[in-house]
Amino acid sequence: MATINVNGISLYYREAGSGEPLLLIHGTGFNADVWDKVFDLLARDYRTIAYDRRAYQRSQGSPPPTASYGYQQGEDIAALLQALHAAPATLLGWSAGGIHALHATLNHPDCVERLVLYEPPLYPMRYIDLPFFTAFFKINVLKAVGRNPAAAAVFTHTVLAYQDGRNSYEQLSAEIRAKMAGDADTALTEIDATSREEPKSETLSKQINVPVTLLLGDQSPVLFHKAANNLAGVLHNAPIVRLPGANHFAHVDQPHEFVKAVKGALA
Repeated sequence: MATINVNGISLYYREAGSGEPLLLIHGTGFNADVWDKVFDLLARDYRTIAYDRRAYQRSQGSPPPTASYGYQQGEDIAALLQALHAAPATLLGWSAGGIHALHATLNHPDCVERLVLYEPPLYPMRYIDLPFFTAFFKINVLKAVGRNPAAAAVFTHTVLAYQDGRNSYEQLSAEIRAKMAGDADTALTEIDATSREEPKSETLSKQINVPVTLLLGDQSPVLFHKAANNLAGVLHNAPIVRLPGANHFAHVDQPHEFVKAVKGALA
């Protein structure tokens, strides 16, 4: 198991391939293994790196404070790239990982070549609808009675829904669910952090100067569509690549189509 010291903690990572560095940044509640179905496909063309973020699974540390959560994640990204001599890199950030990629780019633009952001839920409270409102109500009730793993599971079930009623959560193995339960406290801290409206739109518009492509599953919950359309406008009409038939879990449910979209964005 490969680890490296970053900002005073040990982070787990794996890498393969050669060429342009490509860092895969996982979303809330998951870890580097969520990229398994696309990792080798991407490594055919890029120096591909995936890692467990701070306080997830094989990496050390505690969840950063809510007010500085994204900032610390961005610092870890930049430090990891520097430690691996992989800067500047393309950052492929999924879900909250996309928000952390933006933080890294704001604070360490020299470490980032370009961004591919897959449904980052930036400013989610602006677009909250009944399914998400209901989910957050359940999450808070479960947290209040000390059932953090169940609260985190409600969140994951909500974000992995298809608009046609299917849900990728139902396909997760018992092993994956057990690992997610073990990371529930970290996930819930992250959920609280990403409900805050930072970084600001004005800051992103002025300071994100690298090429950005947004990926969007056309079967993802409506909140992700609204967030993507808003972010595209903030980032000077960044292109949105739509993934037909996909939801928030395309790298797992449709790995070949997902890799095709990523490579197209980087071509």
